[in-house]
Amino acid sequence: LIVGAIGWVIHHQASKLPQQLRAEIGSDYLDGKKGDLKGYIKLAENAIKHLRDPESEIPIEEAKNKAKKILTNLKYTEEDGYFFVYDFTGTTIVHPIKKDWVGQNKWDYQDSKDKYVIRDLITAARYGDGFDEYIFRKPSITQDQHGRTKLGYVIELADWEWILGTGIYLEDIDKFLEGTDSKVLDYVH
Repeated sequence: LIVGAIGWVIHHQASKLPQQLRAEIGSDYLDGKKGDLKGYIKLAENAIKHLRDPESEIPIEEAKNKAKKILTNLKYTEEDGYFFVYDFTGTTIVHPIKKDWVGQNKWDYQDSKDKYVIRDLITAARYGDGFDEYIFRKPSITQDQHGRTKLGYVIELADWEWILGTGIYLEDIDKFLEGTDSKVLDYVH
């Protein structure tokens, strides 16, 4: 009877282990990805830093146009690693994926869950921690009709009244965690 009870306790604890590890690993992995997003934004910010220098002799509009070109072409992964820029009113300044949006005001743009994406990103950049979740079409999936959950990170470029951002798709984190789940289950068995 005691051996059976011990066996049941061990089995019960072992069955909980993958969920506990997934939660811990998932939290750490997400924190790491948030750090990556901050690093990518720092890369983009540094790429246009010379154009934003108040001592620069380049006229402001020319500097902004050069910055737009740099940010449009700057990527950190081949498929989904791009940068976007909106001004404080919600007008699209740079969006290499949604090129038809450039010059359009997207203040009232809502995702499939009726979330005001652009105004919330502007708020996150100007008054929050810079992070925001929303639904957006994933460029690497051509038939992505409904979009995927994306974690965006944005900063304010106050001197130009712009927000600069990028993001990751949370399903990529889920795929990573699914791989760890199967390895933990193999180990438990």
